[in-house]
Parts: sequence; C-alpha cells; structure tokens
Amino acid sequence: MRHRTFRGSAVLAVVVLMTSATIALADTIPADGDFALVGNQKTITLPQAAPGQVVVRSVRFYLTCNSSSHPAPGTTIQLDQGAVSAPTGGAVSATSATIGPVPAGWPTGGACQDPLQTLASNSPSDVTMTMPTTPGTYTFDVMWNRSTTAGLTGTTAISFNVKVVGNAPPQMSVPSDMSVEATGPTGASATFTATATDPEDGTLPTPTCTPASGSTFPIAQTTVTCTATDGGGLSASGSFHVTVEDTTAPALVLPADQTAEATSGAGASVSFTTSATDVVDGPLSVNCDHASGDTFPVGTTTVACSATDTAGNPTTGSFHVTVQDTTAPLLVLPLDKTAEATGAAGASVLFATAASDVVDGLMSVNCDHASGDTFPLGTTTVACSTTDTAGNPTTGSFHVTVQDTTAPTLVGMPANLTRTTANGSGTTLTYAAPTATDAVDPAPTIGCTPASGSTIPLGTTTVTCTATDAAGNPASASFTAAVTYVPPSTIWTATWGEPVASSGDTFVGNFGRTIPIKVSIFVNGVEQRSGHGASLAVVACGGGTPVVTGLDWDGGRWAGHLDTGRLAGPGCYLATASLDGHDAGFIEIDLRGASSSAKTNANHAH
Repeated sequence: MRHRTFRGSAVLAVVVLMTSATIALADTIPADGDFALVGNQKTITLPQAAPGQVVVRSVRFYLTCNSSSHPAPGTTIQLDQGAVSAPTGGAVSATSATIGPVPAGWPTGGACQDPLQTLASNSPSDVTMTMPTTPGTYTFDVMWNRSTTAGLTGTTAISFNVKVVGNAPPQMSVPSDMSVEATGPTGASATFTATATDPEDGTLPTPTCTPASGSTFPIAQTTVTCTATDGGGLSASGSFHVTVEDTTAPALVLPADQTAEATSGAGASVSFTTSATDVVDGPLSVNCDHASGDTFPVGTTTVACSATDTAGNPTTGSFHVTVQDTTAPLLVLPLDKTAEATGAAGASVLFATAASDVVDGLMSVNCDHASGDTFPLGTTTVACSTTDTAGNPTTGSFHVTVQDTTAPTLVGMPANLTRTTANGSGTTLTYAAPTATDAVDPAPTIGCTPASGSTIPLGTTTVTCTATDAAGNPASASFTAAVTYVPPSTIWTATWGEPVASSGDTFVGNFGRTIPIKVSIFVNGVEQRSGHGASLAVVACGGGTPVVTGLDWDGGRWAGHLDTGRLAGPGCYLATASLDGHDAGFIEIDLRGASSSAKTNANHAH
C-alpha cells in the first residue's frame, strides 16, 4: 500500500475555562467528548491508516468565560507542544497556537453573560503523526503547555487512536464464456459485468475490460481481459471469451399468389419481384425456377425460390401464378372523390372514366351523373356501366363526397398584451373580441377564454379565441397577456445548512473533494421553494470566471454537490447562492493542497 498523508480537523475543540485571574485555568471538554485519561481532554479515533502513512489532524482551542474573575483585555494565551508519546516506529509533533488578545469587551468583573462568551484560537494546531510500519492498533498522546503573562498556565492533552492495516490485491470476478448472434456485418454488441472486491479499500475497485462492455464484437471468438487496481496499486486480472455467430437464415420476400388474365391461347406473360436480405451479408440474390416475364399457361403454376447466405444458412419459399380467361370488359372509374364545398349549394366535381376489352379495345362508359355536375353537400353514388359486343356487361360505381372541412377565418385577433400591477392577485383583462368569416356558414359562433373582463393572475396568460361553423369546424388563435407584479422593494437572503452555518462563514477543505451544498433562499423573509436557475457560483477571491453548480429543491432546501476538482486549484474562493438571477448569500471556501489519494473534511468552527 502506498504511503499517504491524511489531513483532517478535530470535529470538536478543546475548551479552556477561566476560574480566576490569579490561578491556572481549568480544562474541560464539551459534552460530546470522550474522557479517557486524567488530564486528557479528548480522545479522537482516526480512520484506519497504512503502514508508514503520515496523518495530519488539526485541533482548535477556545477560551470560555466562566465564574466571576476574568483575564484582563489584551491578554494572550500561548499553547506550545509539551510532552508527546508515539508508538514504536512512529512519530508525532504539533504546531503552536495562540488565543487572544482578549477583546476590550470581555468582562472585567462580575458574572459572565448568558450565553457564555467564547474566544477561538487564532489558528488551529496541526498534529502530524507518522504511522508505524507494522499493522496494529496504536495511540499517539500530545500535551500542549499554556503560558501567559496573567498566570493562565496549565496543560491540555489529546489522545489519537488509529488502526494500521496492510494491503492485499483485489479479487476479480468475470463472466463465463458467452455467445451472441450477429446483428450486422460488423458482428454484435455484447454487454457483460465484471466486478472486483478489495478488503482494504472503502470503495470497490472498478475493473477495466478490453474490449469494454457494450462494444461491437466481430463474427469470431474474442478474448476479453479485465483488470482492477486497488488504492495501494495492487492489480488483479481475469479473462473470458465472447463468440459472435451467424446462424440466422436470410429473409426471403416473395410476392403474394398472382392471377393474370389470358391474352391469347398461350396464356399470359407475368412479371414479379423477389428479394432476400441477411443481417450479415445484406442484400442477396434469389434463384427461382421461373423467371419474371415468362409466359405462364392457363391454370396454376407453382414458382419455387431459394437464397443462401455466405455462412451456408438456406431459405426456401414459393408462390402461385394463375392465368385465367374472363370476358368482361375492363371498366376504369376514378377512386372515391372528395371535394370541398365552395358555397351552400355544394361544389362542381370533374372526373374521368374509361373501358377497354381484350377483343373490342376502347369502349364508351355510361354514368348517371356527368363530369362537371354540381354535387350537393354529403355523399352521392355515381353508377357507371359498359357492355362489349359479345354482350358481357361490366358495372361499377364510385362516390363523390362534398364536405365542409374548411374552418372559419378569425379576423381582428388582438396583439400580445403586457400589464403591470401592484395587486398580488392579478389584474382585469380587457380586449376587443375578433370576428369570423366562412365559405358556407354566414355566421360562425365565436368565443374567447378567458373572456374580456376576466381577472388573470400574475405571469403570462394565454387567451384562446375559437370560431366554429355549422359543420363543427373550429378555428383557433391565441394571444398572450403578461402581468408583472412590481413590488416596492425586494430583499434576497440565504441561510446555510451545509457546509457552514451562516452566510459569510469560511469552509476549509482539501482541493479535489466534493462538498455537499444545502441552502434556504428567502425573498423579503419568505422562503422560495421554486424558481428558475438555482445555482452556486464559485469564483476565486481575486476574481475570474465563475464555476457554476446547479442546485435542486430536495423538499426541504436547495441542495447540490460542488466538485472542487473543477476549480483552478488550492486557494481562496467565494461561493454565491442565486435564484431567478438574484444573489441571496455567499460563503468563503479555503481549499488546501490535496493528498495523493485520501480526502477528509476540514471545517472552521464558528
């Protein structure tokens, strides 16, 4: 396992309580601390570490007003490393810290204020611990000596417990050999899952496979090799085979059974089209025992066809060609026709008919309505007939439907409207309603929603007007009415849940870590639970281009995650929460240098 430097900060601080101005201060620990040894104000359990790893832990101290005797304003308390204890093969050291000077407002006599006043150390004390090279559970003890001109002397001790563990390579698990059917000439996509476990890493190693899952594999056997590497640099590999096969026969497309009219005693020439496609080979040629365009005799003939792909997968099929002799002439009538009414009487409709016979050639057609007649609204059946010289009759009909499907035309639609109001409920909308014209109906009905005179809310309201003729054809058009509320003043504020408690606070962390963001945004004291463009903009304290992270409403607050790896590097940054284009509050972020592979929390306490 690689040696890494792990940097963090004590979650709670050691508090120094003043008892009198002439005696040493008594040391206590907060209510959620662990008392382990006499004179020990805190026992801290560190995350497990590697042999030889360097771990840095930051500790902050506080002076808390207590009793009725107090240090004089201007007093400074110096905290320097005293006696330390490290396990064999390890080492420990701590930097100095100061509290003060005591501010002028600190009580000089009498009882302390409620709540008790506190004064934080000017900077934390960094405790650097080098782990032994042998796995095991160890304790590092550090004592700080306090000194001051006012006799506020004493000691403060902290014990750090840590477990040192070794490293083992990850365990790789790969799928069994698999076969897939080709889906195209390039092969087929194969999806699989390889996993790995590691006893030391908190996060499982992610295997890398070549080729990757979801890749297109050629028609053949391919070896897939997967490798996973743990946080200590140890690797494990495994492999399996993906075989892509072509066992799918081509798709043969043949015509439906065909019937042809005899053109002579020999029968009739019949044309047809065949095709075949294969998922791997694409289009293939088709072999049939009768060619398209051959003359088929009167009766039914079976046409047999086949196609084979390059993998040797065959497909066969057949269809029938029937040649018959009928004597009726051929009557050619138009398809059912639909015309749009041009007036209340209907519409004039043109059409063409024809008839032919294999013996007589072209023939005349008789219909009960002539081309160009005016047809009324509705459906009219046009009956036609023809008879050849042999007396074989042919009859047929088609329909002429005259309909009114043309919607009325709206005339005089209002343009889009804009209004402002100081009424939070909205405003009254007034406008001139449009008129309508129609080719058939002289007086279409017209209605608009919402109607003129209605009260509409703040924002944009769409007004839709519809004209409907007697045939039920509607025509609609819309315009918008935008109502803007103009308040006397608007104040945007924010309260923070993470990573700090108040706007303007400073969060200290390592560059490269992901920071959770939780913030509530208010307008004139009213919490905003919806809006557009909720975001956190982070810019260097000296200025520059901001890095923007979107925020989402999680049901209680606006939340998101800031990836500090997107920033320029360690240093000072300002993070501003915004909603609807308005800045609501900011915090300061102090990013320290990142470690080689581990990241921890480091926060200023306020």
